[in-house]
Amino acid sequence: MKLRFIIILLFVASLNVQAGFILITQEDPLGSNPRQIFTPYKLSIKSLQVTTNINENLAETTVEQIFFNPGMLSLEGVYMFPIPKGMMVKNFSMEIDGKPFQAEMLEATKARGIYEDIVRKSLDPALLEYADNGLIRIRVFPILPGSEKKIKLTYSQILIPDNNTMEYIYPLNSKKYSNGQLAKVQVTVNVKNNAEITNLYCPSHFASYLRTDIHNTSVVYSSEKATVENDFRLYVGTSSKNVGMSIVSYKEADEDGFFLLHFSPAIQYAQNKIVAKDIVFVLDISGSMSEEKMMQSQKALTFCLNTLNANDRFEIIKFSTEAEAVFSQLMAANETNISKAKKFVNQMQAMGGTNMDQAFELAFKSKQNSDRPFFVIFITDGKPTIGETNDDKLAEKILAYNISNSRIFTFGIGDEINSYLLDKLTDRTQGYRSYISPTEDIEVKISDFFSKINAPVLTNIELVFSAARGISMVFPKSMPDLFKGGTLSVSGKFKSPGDMKVELKGKVDGQSVSYIYEIILKEDSKNDFVASIWASRHIGYLLDQIRLNGESKEVKDEIIALAKKYGIITPYTSLLILEDEEINISNKTIAQENEIFNGRAAHYQGFMDEQKKEYSKVKKRSGKESVQSSTEIQDLSNSDKIDDSKTGGSRMVYKDINGEEKNFSEQSQMVQGRAIYQKGNQWIDLYVQEKKTKKENKIKFGSKEYFHLLNNDPNVSKFLSLGKNVQFIYKDEMITVYE
Repeated sequence: MKLRFIIILLFVASLNVQAGFILITQEDPLGSNPRQIFTPYKLSIKSLQVTTNINENLAETTVEQIFFNPGMLSLEGVYMFPIPKGMMVKNFSMEIDGKPFQAEMLEATKARGIYEDIVRKSLDPALLEYADNGLIRIRVFPILPGSEKKIKLTYSQILIPDNNTMEYIYPLNSKKYSNGQLAKVQVTVNVKNNAEITNLYCPSHFASYLRTDIHNTSVVYSSEKATVENDFRLYVGTSSKNVGMSIVSYKEADEDGFFLLHFSPAIQYAQNKIVAKDIVFVLDISGSMSEEKMMQSQKALTFCLNTLNANDRFEIIKFSTEAEAVFSQLMAANETNISKAKKFVNQMQAMGGTNMDQAFELAFKSKQNSDRPFFVIFITDGKPTIGETNDDKLAEKILAYNISNSRIFTFGIGDEINSYLLDKLTDRTQGYRSYISPTEDIEVKISDFFSKINAPVLTNIELVFSAARGISMVFPKSMPDLFKGGTLSVSGKFKSPGDMKVELKGKVDGQSVSYIYEIILKEDSKNDFVASIWASRHIGYLLDQIRLNGESKEVKDEIIALAKKYGIITPYTSLLILEDEEINISNKTIAQENEIFNGRAAHYQGFMDEQKKEYSKVKKRSGKESVQSSTEIQDLSNSDKIDDSKTGGSRMVYKDINGEEKNFSEQSQMVQGRAIYQKGNQWIDLYVQEKKTKKENKIKFGSKEYFHLLNNDPNVSKFLSLGKNVQFIYKDEMITVYE
C-alpha cells in the first residue's frame, strides 16, 4: 500500500491532462513481486490527436492518445477525461488498442468526490480546477512494460449558438499537470454549416485556416515537443450580411465587463464590390540599399504591380538624393501602364542620400480630388540625410502634405532605421508599421502584406454603440479599413449586461453604408481571456504614447495598474511594477509580507538592471533596440490571442533562490478577473495588496475545513487548484491556505 501511495503521489503531482490522463492504481497487477522496490515514474503521452466535425451545431470529437510505459513492470490504471463545465455530452464510445470498451460517465456531483479523493491521496490540488466538471473514466489493464497503450474516445455535444456564434472548447491545457512536453499534438476542427461561415476566431492557439467554400472550412493547430498552456478555443460565426460579426463577452459580478468583436467580409465577397483604390509605392534607392535589398524590393514591387485590381490607379516614386516619379500622376492599372512601371522598377540602382521629405511631398501631390481610398506604401532602410532631417519637424511636414489623412503603411528594412519617425506616421494615419530584419525575406514580407490590403471592402469605418450599456475604452482608438479576407477586431469595456445594437458605418466607393447588429452582453465568467486581450491592447496603446509623445506620471500609473491586475508582465512593464512595489512597501502602503514581485527575483543579481535596460528601449528613436520595442508594442496593441500578452517573455528568465530557472512573465494565473501571482511555493492574489479587509480565515491544506470551504462554495476551486499555499480575497474575506 505504501508503494502504491507513492506512485499515486508522484504521478498525480505531474498529471498529463492534455484531454485525459491515466492514474496508476496498482504497481504490479500481473503478479510479479509486489514487494519489489523500484523508482516510481509517470506514464507519458507520446502523441495526442483530436479531430472534431461540427455539422450545424452538433460537434463530434474523436480523441486519440498514445501512452507509453517505459518501465519494467506491468501497470494498472484508470483513464479519466474531465468533461468541460457546461458541455452536454451525448453519445460516447471508448476503444483501447482498437477494441471497444464500455466506459462510465459521471455527472459533476459524483465526479467531484473522485477529484477530491485524488487530491486527498496525492496531496496535490491541481484537479480541483475540474471540481464542477463531469468525468468519463475506464479501467486500463494491463499496461505492459516497454509498450504503448492507445486510447480512443469519441463523444458528441450540442453547441448552443450565442449572438450567431458557436463556441467550441477542447481541454488541452497541460502546463499545470505536466513537467514535460507533448511529443506531438494536433487538433483539427472541420466546420460545415448551411448558413455562410463568416467568422473564425481561435484566441488560444496559432491555428491555420483552410476554407473550402462559404459553407465548409477547417481549422488546424499542430505542434511538436510542445507544452500546451491553454485549452483549445474556437468561435464560429455565421451571417447573411456582407460583413459578418461575432462577439465574445466576459463579466464578473460587481466588476466592469469586457467584449471582443470580430468583423469579417463574406468569404465570397463579389469582385464588383471591391473598392477601387489609389496607391503610391515609395521606394528608398539610396546608397545603403545594397544589391540584395534592392533586388528583393524590386521583386516585391513587381508582385504588387501584377496583383493590382483592374479599377485601381497607381504611382511609383523612387528617392535618394532627389525623388522621381514614373508618371507624375496616378495612372490606371492597365497593361500598358503596368508594363512601363515594371521597366522603371527594374532600372533602379542604389546610390545617393535619403531625401524622405521630397519623396512624401511628391507622393501626396499625386492624390486627386476623389472619394477613393488613397494609400502610401513607404519602403526604406535608413534615416533622412537630405532635406528636413529632424524627426519631429519631418513628421509634421509629411502629415501636413497629407491633408486628407490618407493611410501610410511603412516598411523599415534592417536595424539602422528611424523607427520613431515611421511609427509616428503610421500612428497618426491609422496605418501599419512593419520591420524587416536582416535575416527576413523582403520580397515575401512586402508581398504578403500587399495581398492583405489589395482589396478594400469598407473604408472610413466608424462604430456606434448603444450608450445604455456604458461602452468605454474601445481599442483601436481609430478604426482601420476592412479588407477582403481580413478581420477588424475591436475590444472594449461595458458597465451593464443586456441587449444592445452595434452599427458598423463606412464607405464603399464614396457611398455611405452601414450594418446593424443586435448583440447580448452577458455576465459570464468563463471567457476571462477577453479581459487580458483588452488590457494588452490598452497597455500597448499607452506604451506607444510614451514612445511618440513622451513619458508622464499619469500614463505610467495607468500602465502599472493594468499590468498588475491582468498579469501583463512584459519587458516594458516589469520595471514600472517593480519600482512601484518598492515605493509602496517603503511608505508602508503595502505590507512587507504581501510583497509579490520584488521577492521573486530580488536575489538574482542584475535582474532589476536588465529590466531598466529593457524599458529604456521604449524611448529610443532609432537602431535595433528601437525596432524591437516598436514591433513588440505594436503586437501588444493588436493583441488577438491569449499569449499575445507575453511579448518579449523570452528575455525575462531568471533563477530563483533554489537555482531553478523561472520566467518572470509567466508566473501568474487569471482567476475571477484578476491575476494571481506565484512567489516561491505560494500564490498571492493581487487584491491582497490592494483591498483592505479585517476578515481573515486561515485554513490548513487538506483539512476538513479545506474541503468544507470547497463544498460550501465551489467557486473557490479555481483559487485552491493553484497550490497548497494560496492567499486570496473572496467575498470580502482574506483566505490563507497553508501546508
